[in-house]
Amino acid sequence: MPDRASFHRDGMRVGGLVLDGVSFERRGRRVLDSVSFTLAPGRLLAVVGASGAGKSTLLDLISGRLKPTHGHLDIGSTVKIGYYDQLGRELNVNQRVREAVAGDKGQPSIEDNQLMRQFWFDGDTQHAPISTLSGGERRRLQLLLTLIEQPNVLLLDEPTNDLDLETLDLLQEVIADYDGTVLIVSHDRDFLDRTVTMTIGLDGSGTVDMVVGGYADWEAKRKVRPEAKKAAAKATFPPMKRIAPTMMSVGLSGVATMA
Repeated sequence: MPDRASFHRDGMRVGGLVLDGVSFERRGRRVLDSVSFTLAPGRLLAVVGASGAGKSTLLDLISGRLKPTHGHLDIGSTVKIGYYDQLGRELNVNQRVREAVAGDKGQPSIEDNQLMRQFWFDGDTQHAPISTLSGGERRRLQLLLTLIEQPNVLLLDEPTNDLDLETLDLLQEVIADYDGTVLIVSHDRDFLDRTVTMTIGLDGSGTVDMVVGGYADWEAKRKVRPEAKKAAAKATFPPMKRIAPTMMSVGLSGVATMA
């Protein structure tokens, strides 16, 4: 295994996120209903629930891709969001791996080179045209490019899809070593139980529950209301058209602290 790149960077573990009465409606249905919670820096959280319960919608709201129908989000002035979703960021297939990683810097930094080696882009593979990469290698590069920009809030939507076992193990190590806040949407319960310390559960009724622990802890502690069961049964519908992943640094006031 190559040397691991450090994610304990100065200034990473700062900022926070507050959702205050956030609701979101789609096609006449309230997907999220008056959701309020605070994410203090450094949290590792799962976002779980049935298909259509609003998991990806919640990440899209936090990232700014969607705007709440009601309520508002307060995002710390130092927060920088990185979003790795099911589509992945658009890659320029005419570039080589090394060029994509270097970006506007012209040449990869020492940390960039270390992270490339950690993600098995070393030697000749750094100079490989992106057009020659396999689907799994492209997903690995998309994840690498998200991390290379040093976000302190990392949103991962089904990150285990299309990754081989070695990359999954690496992703688990990266999350464990991460000083920022991480929110993970995944149907891989074993992966969640190995990585997160708290769980945000959506039951399909529009409300959320937050519990300490992983999926099993949420499932054991939640109390399913009759209306939640009915909503969960109707929760599945075709996904919305997604836009390309972005990085952003935004600032709003009013960040609280989670106990």
